Amino acid sequence: MNRYMRSLLLSLLAPALLLAAAEAASFPVSATDETGVTRWGYISDSGSQITEFIYSTAGEFGQNGLAAVTNEEGQLALLHENGTLATDWLEMPRRVTTDGRWQALEYDGYTEYYDSDGSLVGSVEGAVGFPGDGLVVATGRTGRRTLYGYSALRPEPAEAGTQDGAAGQAAVSQDQTAEKENPAEAGEKPVQPEAAAPKDGGAEAEDRAAKPGAAPEEDGKSDSAPEEERYAIEPQYLAAGGFRDGRALVQTERGDYAVINTRGQVLRELPEGTTPTALDIYDDHIVILEMQGKYALYSLDNMQFATSFSYDEILPFDRRAARCRVGNLWGLITASGSVVIEPTYPYLSYMGEGVYAARGTDPGAAAVSETGKVLYSTGTYVGGFQTFAHGYSWHGRLDGSVVFFNTIGTIAQPVSGADDPQVMTAKVARVTRDGVDSYIDIRSGQTIYSNDRSYDLGNGMELSAETYEKYLGMRRDGTEYGYHVEYPQLSGHSSEAVQAKINDKIRSFFVSGPSGEQERSLDVTFGFSVEGRVLVVWANGVSGLDTSAVIWNDSIGLDLVTGDCYTAYDSLFHSGAAVILSGLLPEGAPYYAYPRIDSEGVTFFRNHPAERGALPYAESVHLTFQELAGAVDFSGSCYRALTAGN
Repeated sequence: MNRYMRSLLLSLLAPALLLAAAEAASFPVSATDETGVTRWGYISDSGSQITEFIYSTAGEFGQNGLAAVTNEEGQLALLHENGTLATDWLEMPRRVTTDGRWQALEYDGYTEYYDSDGSLVGSVEGAVGFPGDGLVVATGRTGRRTLYGYSALRPEPAEAGTQDGAAGQAAVSQDQTAEKENPAEAGEKPVQPEAAAPKDGGAEAEDRAAKPGAAPEEDGKSDSAPEEERYAIEPQYLAAGGFRDGRALVQTERGDYAVINTRGQVLRELPEGTTPTALDIYDDHIVILEMQGKYALYSLDNMQFATSFSYDEILPFDRRAARCRVGNLWGLITASGSVVIEPTYPYLSYMGEGVYAARGTDPGAAAVSETGKVLYSTGTYVGGFQTFAHGYSWHGRLDGSVVFFNTIGTIAQPVSGADDPQVMTAKVARVTRDGVDSYIDIRSGQTIYSNDRSYDLGNGMELSAETYEKYLGMRRDGTEYGYHVEYPQLSGHSSEAVQAKINDKIRSFFVSGPSGEQERSLDVTFGFSVEGRVLVVWANGVSGLDTSAVIWNDSIGLDLVTGDCYTAYDSLFHSGAAVILSGLLPEGAPYYAYPRIDSEGVTFFRNHPAERGALPYAESVHLTFQELAGAVDFSGSCYRALTAGN
């Protein structure tokens, strides 16, 4: 019996990787073992291993130096770029987002915010977006309506007597004292004499604005103390934006748009007849306003327009510039209203790091900086110009090769046989070669790491992976879905006829997918083991999307001598096995099925579908041949092949 260990063999999958400190930039890579289980780890752009392959999923590092990883227990942690955990293992959130500074973990009803050290800075109920000036937009309910206010980003109280708790409380007290003593240092703008007064309530409304922590009174009673402490500015707005330099944009219950300070006091109302395209403040003082289908920039510093309403569209600022459209042509403007590029391009998209992809009426394309400088151009556009990350981008050529470029120009010879490049660091890009993700040196094109699945079965035989892809359609969010199948193929068999017979059966099994589900998406790899003289292969993946996703873990056995195909129900069990199995397997839906044969018995799986945001998963139970004695055909070729050599 040639039995394979059901654990990740790093010596087999990545023999060249050595543990090293993370002096260079690092990025996530995957390794799949012979059982079909994929785990993730991190390597540096020099090829040195930063972590072992121990994570269920692993994200890229953000600007704050943190990445999110998950484990097999369904927990999440934040990781430093040197491979050490920045947090303990945490409950799995619904979503993880970052704005470059903060890491936000969104749970049902509240959001936790972590800084670049991995410290929990605060937890905010009903949070929307990221902190600004120490305040976070937070929702509140008034009857059936949802209104918006602001909560202070305060650390959760630690247990009495702990050092963290004392330090946290001291920091909050100092911040609050500083705000009271010197509002200007806290980022607030002084209330202007000509600021618009609230129109609905006079002195009462002014008093409410001056006391943002106060809860609305009903029948002479106020809300409980915890509710009062929850908000720095009580929910009273139809919409609210984040604070920048002590100011935020809100929409009042009257529908007007106003500028408030961190105490909830109205500083100004936006010009009558205008509507902000978003409640965002750019460059700490600029908003984008729309009026009668035209757009302009407006400064909160001097309450003056930085541009006239001469644009048919102004998109949100990407970094230091915003795209503006006149007719069907696009250009760039700065926050001061200066025109960087006159609207001359039919196509202008933001790639990142202050770089734009520009296309005219000719077949070429160019990379243009936010200052208007053409950084790179090509006369033929064949894909690419999508992202600019870590100082690099790429584009395709007519011969199918890929060219990488930076702000100076082309930095390497064309790379052939590389599909779907993604720049991972300033040195490394991920590409797809023959259906396998490979990580290459951008300048040399040499492979640094590849999750290459190739296994020596002995007697000159080898099992290697091939891929099959099929497009099925487009989702509502614009992403494609279909088949991405990785399946094994045998080589080196002494009989070409038997080898062809085995490979045809394997390919047909994987490419056909789950029975009756050919029109559902399929993302699957394979696992295998050699049992006696039987090569057992199984699917390890998911069929369907989102809440309709289910595990696909069917299996077949291939006789390495005859090429015959075996399954438990058709080849191992006799005709009366169903009754016997019903008495051996645990009861209750979903029922145990999907039997996987081995040299000692059969493993049955209970597959649970996705529900309520949880991923689909499987439970298993293994029964020996002795336990299955009443169901097994011991004289059949399948049993004899499985136990050959025992």
